[in-house]
Parts: sequence; structure tokens; C-alpha cells
Amino acid sequence: MFGFRTVSREFAFAGQSVQNCRATNMDRYLVKSRLIEDGPVYLAVVCDGVGSLEHGDFASNAAVWKLEEWFDSLEDMKRIGLRLYRQVQDISNSIAIMAQADRKQTASTLSALMIAGGRYYFVQSGDSRIYLYRKGSFQQITQDQSYRGMLTGYVGKDNAQPPLYGEGNENADGYLLCTDGITKRLSPAFLQEQMERITVKTLERDMNGIIQCAIDQGETDNITLVILLREERGTR
Repeated sequence: MFGFRTVSREFAFAGQSVQNCRATNMDRYLVKSRLIEDGPVYLAVVCDGVGSLEHGDFASNAAVWKLEEWFDSLEDMKRIGLRLYRQVQDISNSIAIMAQADRKQTASTLSALMIAGGRYYFVQSGDSRIYLYRKGSFQQITQDQSYRGMLTGYVGKDNAQPPLYGEGNENADGYLLCTDGITKRLSPAFLQEQMERITVKTLERDMNGIIQCAIDQGETDNITLVILLREERGTR
């Protein structure tokens, strides 16, 4: 298990990923913040390499690395949501080109959340998820791209559905991003209960507890979890 916790101006955030019972960990995540134009900007990403493909981790690793590189180069917030969407499309195309050149069979889910200038933005490919928690409500803001258990959206292959995009006013108490190692075993009602009681001080411990609950319920897949929590909850 590995991860980290950071507190910035508005949100505390942490990420954890476990290999669990699989031979390799094809999950990847990213969560970080920067100050741009005197305001904080956050980016959180979870990716789940397609396990049925030999090099699923190639796509998940490349997607996270390229998104971090792009995020670190941002200089302003202008049309930032649209830029995120276009960047994910470009990354997917570049992974497909690299994979073809190296004869790799690869693809990955991708759920990316950006918070900037009082708005949130997300881009979604596949069935990893983003949830928004606000005042006792817990809402999945992404939509799974799958049909009868088969992925229809992913990055790194040309035959996928286009990524989904959404945005809204940012007034949440927290956000939760996860791969299907969490959602196959833990219900939204259970995750809401965890978000209702978690605080900044207990963030890492409670994240570990959520992951352990999925394992205790019989999950053997890789598991990745990212949580962003508004800082004011640290005093509760």
C-alpha cells in the first residue's frame, strides 16, 4: 500500500493504491494542487489499466504521467475544463500511437477531476468513478462507460467511445475517486457513511479502512482510492 496526504489552502487530499491479490498493480493515481493566478487549482486522477490486455499498466502509467506534466505547465485558468478534456483526448491518441509502435496491447480507464476558480470539471473514460459529497448527499457525477460488463470507454485505443465531460459550481464538502476495486464491493450508501464521518485528521486512517473493507468483502483486484476533503472539516 502506498499513498500520501497533503493539506493546501482549501482541500486536504490523499491517495492510496494497493496491488492486492493481482500479479501487478495496473492502477495509477495522481492528486496535487498548484497556485495559479493567485488561486488554488487541484487535479485528481484515477486510472485502471485493462487487466485483460498484457500491457494495461502502460496506458494507465502514461496517462497519469502526461496529465501531471500538463498540469505542472498550466499558467492560467482560461477555459480550463475544455483544455483538460482536449488534453485527455490527445493523451489517449498518443498512447495508442506509442502502443502501436511498440506492439503493446494496452488501454486504461481514466477519471479526472479538476477544481479551479469556484468550479469543478471532470473527464471520464471507462468505469472508474468520481463521487461528490455535499451536506449529507453523495452523488456519482461520472457515468460508467460499459455495456453488459464490458468497457466501452477507455484511453489508449482507437475504438473507444469519446470521453465524457461535465462541470458544475464547486461547493462540495469533499470528493471521492476510485477504481472498480472499490465499487464492486462497497455500496454508495457505505461510501457516503464514510464521507460523513471522515475528517482531515483521520483522512489517511479512514482511507485505509475503506480499502480494507473492500478486501474483507472478497475483492482481489487492484484497489485505488483518492479523497479530497474541505479543510474546515479538520476541526470536527
